[in-house]
Amino acid sequence: VERLKSLRPSPKSAALRRCGTLSRAAGRAAYWHWVQAIRAHTQTLDSETLKAEMGTGGAYCSEIIPELRQESPESTSVDSPEHAPFRLFDSITTLPKNPSEAQPFVIVLEDLHWTDNSTLLLLEFIGQ
Repeated sequence: VERLKSLRPSPKSAALRRCGTLSRAAGRAAYWHWVQAIRAHTQTLDSETLKAEMGTGGAYCSEIIPELRQESPESTSVDSPEHAPFRLFDSITTLPKNPSEAQPFVIVLEDLHWTDNSTLLLLEFIGQ
């Protein structure tokens, strides 16, 4: 908990920091670390800023973060199933990338040893 408190932005810090963590009790929900970090960020944005930061990938992000569906009325059902994971990963990658053009954006994912394979695959994708 102390480490997470130290990640809160200070007045001197210009970086946006978002955290995702997982406890053993929480289970291994797919993408849970990413859901937490993205929710922490999107909840701080007004509707117009959120739409701009999501770009065209909002509908894909709403597949794992349902509350984003209201900001993204377009459907993802036209895509073929084999393209769905790439579209989701690309859309999730866009969310921190867009605000990072204006200021540094840091995502901290803790307790990865308890996470699911989907979270690790997304982390690998972003790292490329």
